[in-house]
Amino acid sequence: MRRYLCLEFKRAFCNINFILAIAIAFGICIWHFIENVWKYRNYILDGTYPLSAFEKWIGADMSSLQPLLYFLLIPILCALPYARSFYFDVKSGFIIQLITRENKEKYIAAKFIIAFLNGAVIAVIPLIGDFIMTNTVFPAIIPQSGTGFFSICDTRIWAELFYTHPYVYLMLYGLMDAVFFGLFNTIAIWAVTFINNGFWITLMPFLSYAFIYCMFTFVDMLQYAPVFFLQPNQTFKTAIEAELFELLILVLLNVFFYLWYAKRERINYE
Repeated sequence: MRRYLCLEFKRAFCNINFILAIAIAFGICIWHFIENVWKYRNYILDGTYPLSAFEKWIGADMSSLQPLLYFLLIPILCALPYARSFYFDVKSGFIIQLITRENKEKYIAAKFIIAFLNGAVIAVIPLIGDFIMTNTVFPAIIPQSGTGFFSICDTRIWAELFYTHPYVYLMLYGLMDAVFFGLFNTIAIWAVTFINNGFWITLMPFLSYAFIYCMFTFVDMLQYAPVFFLQPNQTFKTAIEAELFELLILVLLNVFFYLWYAKRERINYE
């Protein structure tokens, strides 16, 4: 298992597409920083209540283009470095060479684990970088609900935590984003079952993400679309039960396809 993990880790993280994905994600964050943070750097000198990093970083911004663009495009960026690797292994017959020498279950497990980690890292690292950049301009003043400057009201998930321990709130939200985007990224692994095209396999995490958004738009329940509830600003009131249900569906799908691949005698395109 360790051998497979090391091999797949290098394939996922040591390639030009990983650097490109991180660069694009950071580019969106820097764009937001320049337009919505840096130009207000002298606001603290006006003698009014100072702006806080907790309200101005990209994850807290509800009115700018960049946060929506980031959370809309991030599934594509997550899939860019590694999503097609399983497809190429199957298409080229490389998988046959591997599983005839080693344990197939360990190879499949390594694929799912590294795809998950790859998506989680690409989704969350730029957000951490953006928050750090914002802290270089604005102080990390503990949010005060009475100011009306912050998007989190008492009906939002973990609202009390945000106003008492905001760093814990951000860590929990970062963990949730990492888990969801990591699981969305694994869709490209089991999409090989249905699709024989590397381009469409790369797009499958995004298409699944967009399909959920369109489905909830159709029934007028946007608050349950991941593109919105994964934003730390919590644009819409949602329910933790709905988020856990969607998480459970993604986990069960991955478990099902892992077991399905592990039990198949051959994994190839007929």
